[in-house]
Amino acid sequence: MGSLYFPPKPNSFVIGVTHLLGAPLAKLFYNLTLQVSVEDVRRLQGLREQRVIYLVNHPSFNDPIPVMLLSARVKKGFFYMASIEQFGGFLGRYLQRIGSYSVRRGQSDRPSMKETLALISQPKTHLVIFAEGGCSFQNDTVMPFRPGAIQLAFQSMKRMIKDGQAIPDVYVVPLALKYEFRGNVIAYIDDLLHRLEVRLQLSVKAELSRYQRLRAIAVRVIERIEQDYGFDAINKEGDLSQKVEALKIQLLEHCEKTVGIAANPKFSFRERIYQVEAVATESPEMIVGMTLKKFKQSIFRLFNFSAISDGYVAQNPTPERFLDVLVRLEREIFEIDRPKYQGKRWVHAQLGESFNLKDYWSDYERDRHITVDRLIQKAHDEVQRKLDEFPQTPINSSLGLGK
Repeated sequence: MGSLYFPPKPNSFVIGVTHLLGAPLAKLFYNLTLQVSVEDVRRLQGLREQRVIYLVNHPSFNDPIPVMLLSARVKKGFFYMASIEQFGGFLGRYLQRIGSYSVRRGQSDRPSMKETLALISQPKTHLVIFAEGGCSFQNDTVMPFRPGAIQLAFQSMKRMIKDGQAIPDVYVVPLALKYEFRGNVIAYIDDLLHRLEVRLQLSVKAELSRYQRLRAIAVRVIERIEQDYGFDAINKEGDLSQKVEALKIQLLEHCEKTVGIAANPKFSFRERIYQVEAVATESPEMIVGMTLKKFKQSIFRLFNFSAISDGYVAQNPTPERFLDVLVRLEREIFEIDRPKYQGKRWVHAQLGESFNLKDYWSDYERDRHITVDRLIQKAHDEVQRKLDEFPQTPINSSLGLGK
């Protein structure tokens, strides 16, 4: 699949049916309901005739669904950049017909870059990019945004100007997605805690809180991974953050060594994972000292735990944060790529402050790198701001979700 490219093949009939049936089907099959303000919908409708790039956070595998539902509210077909792994079988053909096209993460994907440049050059294009580059599994925090979307937008603008056009308007719209669980979430948490403890053969003391049980599961998982790779044991006392970070670094360096590449200090932790994954995908013969199955499991683990930290739940012990961590552990222990939450969820879509790249063209001409970095950080901060502003569910300390 690594050498393939899947272009968008938007079909007005398929898009129309998706807009018509999307909301009831999302509620029926995914228990998802989109919540978006009338004001935000009007703001987007005001941009219908403009070039727009949506930079979106990626807390869940389900995130494309609310964005598609948003496109129905705006009554506008969007284009979507999606990882190439999504384009197999019927689902892949469907995604192409609603305007999706593939990208290979961590690689120089020339067909995808060319498509992006062409789309941005077209009037009235609305393009969706999940700017974290992959799923973070974090409902309240945003990983660093990758700069490619802003870079390609400016490159497309440069081409249009070179062809004799005036400096074009290209609007960047930061879009924050945040999930809110409805119904008896605690019953679901208790059931999942119990199933994980049984699988790990953990004995549970009656006086332990749910948070203490969560930490006990995390410690056991750390021990299992250490044993699996023969890593030196990490002290488990106190704050787990340093232990988790140390384990992630050991595993990433182990994978880099396995494919024979040196760590690049200019790359973020997640970018280093993409680099390792790309080398192994393009040249699987580079994997030495590890089976392909084991290597894929290692990459899975790195992505699964890349954004996790010990204080995430304790800082604000909401059911959503608790499940962010618990579901990561479920993915690891039961080796499930996409666990399915059975209850109802609302997903809130909130617009940050948009900006027009046209207003920054002179800055880009003076210093491309600084301008791109500043604007991608601006979009990131707007998404984080909207997440931070979201009203928090009052926490009942008796639920035992925090310290």
